[in-house]
Amino acid sequence: MPRTKNEIKLAKIKKIQEYLNDNPEKREVKDRFIEQFIICEMLCKDTMLDYWHDKGKKIDISDTEGIKLLPDVIKNSQGPGTDYDFAEDFLLRLFGGKDNRNNPYKTKGCYSVKLLRDNITHKLLITAIDELYERRDEIFGLVDTYQARFQQI
Repeated sequence: MPRTKNEIKLAKIKKIQEYLNDNPEKREVKDRFIEQFIICEMLCKDTMLDYWHDKGKKIDISDTEGIKLLPDVIKNSQGPGTDYDFAEDFLLRLFGGKDNRNNPYKTKGCYSVKLLRDNITHKLLITAIDELYERRDEIFGLVDTYQARFQQI
């Protein structure tokens, strides 16, 4: 007998919950990752607000359009003596999105940190949790480097 859409969704949720219950170390890494990435996003958004404020513009970065301006902020606020002295590739590895044409980090196995976050928080994909777990040293290294920069300011 065909299952309803709701039954299919509930079965998917149950499968994910069982997977995480069977893999508590992956659950712990996922939870720590989400918390740390939220901090990175807060720092990034504050940097964007500061940048646009300094330019005399008011912008809403809570919507998708505001976030799409990140590459412009990055390009124009980098360099010695600025608060945002990161290489573009580093920022793409951290914040590169699926719609960014210049983002080489949008395929399975080498997702940007943001895309991993998206696939975990919006879809709770087991494959994304597995990729995070396998790349956890690299991922947390990127996140830690980003956060540490703001502690030096």
